[in-house]
Amino acid sequence: MTDRQWQGKTGGGYFGQRFLFFVLKWIPARVMYSVLYITTPFYVLFTPSNRKNIYRYYRLRQRFSAWKSFWSVFANYLVFGKVVLDKFAMMAGNTGQFRISSVENSDDFNALLNKPEGFILASAHVGNFELVGHCLVQDQKRVNGIIFGSESAQMQQQREKSSAESNIRLIPVTDTISHVFAVKNALDNGEIVTELCDRMFGSEKGFLATLLGAEAQFPAGTFRLAAQLNVPIVTLFIMKEHGTTYRGYLSTLQTDSSLPATAQAQNLAQQFATRLENVMHRYPNQWFNYYDFWGDIIKSTYQSNNESINVPKGHHPINPSQAERSVGTSQAQRSVETSQAKLCVGIKEV
Repeated sequence: MTDRQWQGKTGGGYFGQRFLFFVLKWIPARVMYSVLYITTPFYVLFTPSNRKNIYRYYRLRQRFSAWKSFWSVFANYLVFGKVVLDKFAMMAGNTGQFRISSVENSDDFNALLNKPEGFILASAHVGNFELVGHCLVQDQKRVNGIIFGSESAQMQQQREKSSAESNIRLIPVTDTISHVFAVKNALDNGEIVTELCDRMFGSEKGFLATLLGAEAQFPAGTFRLAAQLNVPIVTLFIMKEHGTTYRGYLSTLQTDSSLPATAQAQNLAQQFATRLENVMHRYPNQWFNYYDFWGDIIKSTYQSNNESINVPKGHHPINPSQAERSVGTSQAQRSVETSQAKLCVGIKEV
């Protein structure tokens, strides 16, 4: 397996995962955060490939200085550890400790709930998408979560148990294409399909889209399906703020019916990448793809004497001030609180 590929399994082993499920069922996740300050340096030290890829992400894509990139690697590992603990706590049923302060543009979600058509809720490996599954508590549309089918039996069983309690059906992705038919049936029935749309699976075909100034591959299946079936795609990123408080960023992708289906799908993929880029600028330490995400498309060299970077011709880094403006929304838009949304029924608001 090359550095470009993704294994799709949660680490920790059987006993490690079982221990976390047991402990986090009874104690708050924040109690375990302090342990991460001891374990994180070891993970950084003994995962050289992951460390290299995240460092390159900060240097090449976020355009951080060498010193800031170095320390950001530690910050990234630390935040990831906290998100993993939160995920285990939620799957163990200890959900009362988590809060979503607000969800931007939640009225878009509510409007789609009131329509007979199904729609796709797309996210990525940023923040904590596991919280989305526990937020989608509503009685208008059934929720179908697309998950990677090669997780450990322990993880699969725990996820199925917690999802069943939230009335969410899981559709595992395997080497066959059976999940494609399940997804189409769900959308035809006016249901919601949730999926992470940033990682390539096996030999799956993909679209090239610009992310943080360079092209990367995104799986084509979801965007092709949306274009062919003419169903909406809504992006939702649940980002960690402080402690066990999160904030949601929701946006509806725009479709252009005048374009052929393939061109529509490509356009949707680029819009998704743009929405993802916005939250990555706001939360640079919550990017959790530890493999070579941009792959061979990025041709860069480090010069040891001055740490200069050669970026591919035609790829222009995004000005941070411009990115900040593109992420920002008006105060009126950001005032939509969780209490107004059906998206997060049952989750305490701050």
